[in-house]
Amino acid sequence: MRLRDTSSITEPGTAAVLRARHQHGVTLIELVVVIGVLAVIATVAAVALHGPIQAYADINRRAELTNIADTALRRMARDIRLALPNSIRVNGSNIEMLLTKTGGRYREQPNGSGQGDVLDFAQPDTAFDTLGPLSNAPSPVTAGDILVVYNVYADPAIPSANAYTYNSNHCGTPSSPSCNTALITGTGAGALPNETRISFQARQFPYASPGNRFHVIESSPVSYECLPGPLDAQGNATGTLKRITGYPIALAQPTGSAFGTASLLANYVADCQITYSPLVLTQSLGLVSMTLKLTRGGESVSLYHEVHVTNIP
Repeated sequence: MRLRDTSSITEPGTAAVLRARHQHGVTLIELVVVIGVLAVIATVAAVALHGPIQAYADINRRAELTNIADTALRRMARDIRLALPNSIRVNGSNIEMLLTKTGGRYREQPNGSGQGDVLDFAQPDTAFDTLGPLSNAPSPVTAGDILVVYNVYADPAIPSANAYTYNSNHCGTPSSPSCNTALITGTGAGALPNETRISFQARQFPYASPGNRFHVIESSPVSYECLPGPLDAQGNATGTLKRITGYPIALAQPTGSAFGTASLLANYVADCQITYSPLVLTQSLGLVSMTLKLTRGGESVSLYHEVHVTNIP
């Protein structure tokens, strides 16, 4: 009798059972364990990355605040350097100035041949020749600009030799004894080569400049208004710094932002300090000191800037 080998014979359904044994699914316990491990890893990663991410955000915020403050202070410094000598005045955290367009020296006497139009201080005059050509920096002189000779004061209590009297009754007549300004009507060639003739409305200037200097200023002053503000719920300061133009020259310094056209220079202003010392180091130099503090998201940046100004009339 021959025996039959049945080792390779499988019963129906056995192969399917064997395949099923090698195709395991994920049990609920395994899923919970994996989720728990991932949660631990995520927590550790969040704790490890929180410091660097927060530091990066703080650095960006400080850099932005520094850039805003630096740009604002540099804009103020540019105007301050162009200020008419002795025209800067400060009221609290507001600063005002008259901006010069150019300047030079007027002819005090004719040349050896009797040529040249001199500036007459004995009676009202309407024109004079400059010593050398008139510079067009930073901008050319046009009709409507204002001529100033020997400006010494900006105090409204001292109208003499004070360019802020331009629109006041102190300049009511051509020979008003306190008025050191005149409206320019035009420019042209002087009597001699490389000289410029400046024409202006009749004016008898009360004081001659020791250095025969004159200045040409714009018809509108410039003010900077700094209004610090408290912090809001997000830790941002609510104050502003504005540049104001487009208003007439007045003997008294205006306050508030309703007297001209305001341009925003900086937000987030928490504090600002502006001081002016008219006589520093020598009798001819003044010093403007400015401190600006900006706060955003509880982060504060303070910048300090100084500008020397020439006060030689």
